Amino acid sequence: MKKTEWKRECPKCGKEMYYKHKRGLNSAIKLNTKCQHCCQSGSVKDTSNGNWIRNCPSCNKELSYKDKRSYLKYEEKKSLCNSCTQKRDIKNGTRICWNKGKKMDDKYRESVRNGWKKSRQHRIGEHHPFFGKDGPMKGKSMPSGSLEKRIETMKKRDKFWFGHSVNFNKEACRFFDLLNEDKNINGIHALNGGERCFSGFFLDYYISDMNIAVEYDEKKHFKGGELKKEDKIRQMILERDHGIKFIRIKECETFEKFLIQFNKQYENIISNNNS
Repeated sequence: MKKTEWKRECPKCGKEMYYKHKRGLNSAIKLNTKCQHCCQSGSVKDTSNGNWIRNCPSCNKELSYKDKRSYLKYEEKKSLCNSCTQKRDIKNGTRICWNKGKKMDDKYRESVRNGWKKSRQHRIGEHHPFFGKDGPMKGKSMPSGSLEKRIETMKKRDKFWFGHSVNFNKEACRFFDLLNEDKNINGIHALNGGERCFSGFFLDYYISDMNIAVEYDEKKHFKGGELKKEDKIRQMILERDHGIKFIRIKECETFEKFLIQFNKQYENIISNNNS
């Protein structure tokens, strides 16, 4: 169909209006609709002709209204213009907050407090929806469900899994090599056979003959001067499931400081085993 087949003229300005379908044209003819421009221009009423205009009783300023209803409402109340209303309120003192400078007596204060308690009564104590239920932090000291699933998955694989971890500390590996030479042992780390994995957790350094693990803790492993909760849980799981004994070394600059920390904890482990 041609575009010009369904068209009509605006009843107000005579502008041609086109329609995509015949039903749209029939509906517009029935409702006698105007074009978009005429509809928008007619949405705001013209008050310049003085139909809905009145004067302020105080300053005689002209006040215009959009409709007859508003005009009659304010004419009946003999309302003032905005500027005169503000001047009147300032003069009378009614613009000041009604309770400025006033103090609540004990009786009123108690009634406010009781009203607040009454409004919260259905959420206090036994009435609270979470009363007696375990919160989201319950059981965080033990492995969560997701951690148990992870351990289960890793146990389905080989009991021990060798391989380089994605992230490791090269300086720590250098200290571990020096420790192997000094103690004449063959400890495993990332650059010497790959970090040993137990239950999905990688150990920085592991002495298989003695079942001892050495963890080199950088600053990121501490929060507020204490070892992070995740590292404590990790150590607890490995001690419980595999009987691994841990030596934790804080990050240091020289091998001498590293060796002092290692010897102190290593001697304690040996003395406990002998006893």
